[in-house]
Amino acid sequence: MAYPIERNGKWYVAYKEHNGRRKRQVTTATTKRECQRLADEFENQAWRRRTGLEAVPTDCTLTLQEACNWWLSERCPAPSVSREKSRLQTHVMDHQLATRRVADIDHAAIDSLLRELEKGGQAPGSINKLRATLSTVFANAIDAQKWSGKNPVHEVKARRVPKRVFETLRAEEVPLVLANATDAWRDLFATALYLGLRKGELFGLRKADVRLEERSLVVRHSHEREGTKGGDEALLPIPEPLANYLKNALDTAPGPLLFPRADGKARKPSTSVEKVLRRALARAKLVTGYRHTCRSCAAKKRPYSAEYADGELRRCPQIDEATGKLCNAKLWPTMLPRWMRFHDLRHTTATLLLKARVPMYIVQKILRHADIKTTVGIYGHLDIEDSREALKSLPDAPMRERGSEFSSGAAIGTRSRVPSVSQETEEAGKEESPGPENVSESGALDWSGTPGSNWRPSPWQGDALPTELVPQNRRPF
Repeated sequence: MAYPIERNGKWYVAYKEHNGRRKRQVTTATTKRECQRLADEFENQAWRRRTGLEAVPTDCTLTLQEACNWWLSERCPAPSVSREKSRLQTHVMDHQLATRRVADIDHAAIDSLLRELEKGGQAPGSINKLRATLSTVFANAIDAQKWSGKNPVHEVKARRVPKRVFETLRAEEVPLVLANATDAWRDLFATALYLGLRKGELFGLRKADVRLEERSLVVRHSHEREGTKGGDEALLPIPEPLANYLKNALDTAPGPLLFPRADGKARKPSTSVEKVLRRALARAKLVTGYRHTCRSCAAKKRPYSAEYADGELRRCPQIDEATGKLCNAKLWPTMLPRWMRFHDLRHTTATLLLKARVPMYIVQKILRHADIKTTVGIYGHLDIEDSREALKSLPDAPMRERGSEFSSGAAIGTRSRVPSVSQETEEAGKEESPGPENVSESGALDWSGTPGSNWRPSPWQGDALPTELVPQNRRPF
């Protein structure tokens, strides 16, 4: 019978292995109940191996740390080595689980590691990525016959990642961002917005990949390596307004790359495009608020700052502890741009297309998702127009004014209100107002408008209506 043991603040499980030998093993459990659960799982696994329901591991001496190092050097794809090495070094290599033999690691040990990371505040998405990496390590070790057991990660459940609504640009905000982007980045941002290209695909785009006469563009590189994220090349149509930006990039960019650095070399993958984007958002005044700072108090080593929704002039309310006088110095406002990632420009492309009622399968082809489930899972919640039309088919609800009989909403007029279930006062009716009945169309792809005050017209700037993105016949490319 397996049972828990506590020694020096640590919990151990004592159980009998499939070969009859007694074994004591340290766990990451923090309570007796949790340790007992692990002990029962070890005992159940031993029984399954003893009865032949589960393969018995070999006498492989390979530890998890050695398996991870072997995978990083022999099987990990070259573009992912740096990222995967950092992930394993942070969460696995320094953990006690890394010193255990691969043959002694089961799904309970992997799950305990992931639960420990959960308690430490790791996001579910990060935990799932580590789970996928460990699963790949075990799978490659089995394929290479490093050991003959089964993959223990398969029985570990993936964590649920809550869906989030990504921060995107509205249709009328797109020309403002392009107008306030610098000359070195405007063409790149336009290509990201009109075609939804990823950062690496933009940095690796060659001039030879652009065919202006045919109004087409080939995506075949990611940074300096061959192949995109999905591994396949893609031929995309060039919208008419984007052709002007691409023509300018072809004429002005030095070297064979379309969006290189000033010296013609490729931009590094570590380039922080987010900072460039947020500066453009700040110049376009697409902000979430303003941080007001007192420079006088900061110079006296007692800084003061506060956030407000506007940039109006305000005075410092802080009192000097030494003199007891009010500072009353002018506060300097600093714009706080929206917290957008560069990848959110790709989400903007999909969002505007879906709001324009473009079919989902066409959006999938533009974004080049291998499976339409990816498109539906990430952007499906944005396609609400069909749901809006369906809700309009509901029957009209009866309404009643105070002191009158029930009547139809159409007969009462626009001042009538839909009563709440618990409504007893007139004020409650005001809270239940359904709002305007007719919702205006979004015009998601109508990117025309008056640019910002610092917009400088250029000969390559064309119309701002990307009509090519929405085929009238609704056929795939």
